[in-house]
Amino acid sequence: MNYPETHGLYQGRFTDGNPVAGIPASVASAKHMNMIYDELITLIEGAGVTPDETKQNQVLEAINTLRKDELYDKATDYLATQGRKNILINGKPQVWQNGESFTATGYTADQWYTVLSGATCIKDPDPRKGMLVTVNSADGYGQFHQLIESLEVKKLQGRTLTFSVEYAVNATFSGELRLEVFYSNSSDLETEVKASVAAKHFTPTPSASGIESLTFDVPNDAVGLRVALLTVTGQSVGSEMALYDAQLELGNLPTPFEYSPYVDELRRCCRYFYESESLHCTHHYKREIGPSCNADVYFPVPMRIRPSIIPIFLDDPFRVAVWGGIHDTLYKFHMNSGDYTSYIKGYTADARL
Repeated sequence: MNYPETHGLYQGRFTDGNPVAGIPASVASAKHMNMIYDELITLIEGAGVTPDETKQNQVLEAINTLRKDELYDKATDYLATQGRKNILINGKPQVWQNGESFTATGYTADQWYTVLSGATCIKDPDPRKGMLVTVNSADGYGQFHQLIESLEVKKLQGRTLTFSVEYAVNATFSGELRLEVFYSNSSDLETEVKASVAAKHFTPTPSASGIESLTFDVPNDAVGLRVALLTVTGQSVGSEMALYDAQLELGNLPTPFEYSPYVDELRRCCRYFYESESLHCTHHYKREIGPSCNADVYFPVPMRIRPSIIPIFLDDPFRVAVWGGIHDTLYKFHMNSGDYTSYIKGYTADARL
């Protein structure tokens, strides 16, 4: 976009004119006016918004949709200004702090809660891919879920969102897959977010990958939200289903999947779960009363809530977060080892939903 080439401009810019100096006032041409509207409408439509001449806030809505900063509470969310369009964390499952192979229902790739029945879930050996579920018992299946915490859900109430996934199945897989969105008006915990908002059934092509999307409106009273890729029926032994990428975004149109570097995605994941493999030791401090060997261990980013801590012991005696955890915060946990210096060789901090 640039100033139009017209004789009505003065030194390349619009002017009100100056009769004394013999400078005429500029006159906006049809080409100029159309250029302005075309630029603005392109921005509005690019954000998935339908232009409406009765509304005067659509450019702002489009900018916020594309930046997404409005979804984050800058006072409490450590990554408030990242400008991501994907509301999901670890949408392309590349962060696996808790292991890379699972046989039971629970968290697998960071932020992904995987339901397994007669099946296993692993990190796909191909780094271009993501989570892979393989059925090892008759009528087995796998399901991929991700929860969105209430901090964000409350900002999404009444908004239109689009959930998209890139998936794949092998030749043994049969039947349908389903995209589904669930919500709760009371909690954002996995066990509570179970009322269906919208669903889409589709039949995948065997031995191929594909992309499907589902557009829905977030209920006005939503507190918790969960998106899921589900198998509709149990599968035969050897069936495989994979989730390569997932995206949840504002608007009614799916857009290309957003790329996020591993280090950035890891930092977002650490708000909910962090696994340290570093040595941490207590140090001797002179005290009038109480244990004299203490240390504060700081997390890489502030946690969502005060996390539960599981230390990995190197030797005993050792205790973590004594005094009822009163010294633990979103930023650190406190450890002491009585009157003797002691070590841990790592820990996990869990603040997941």
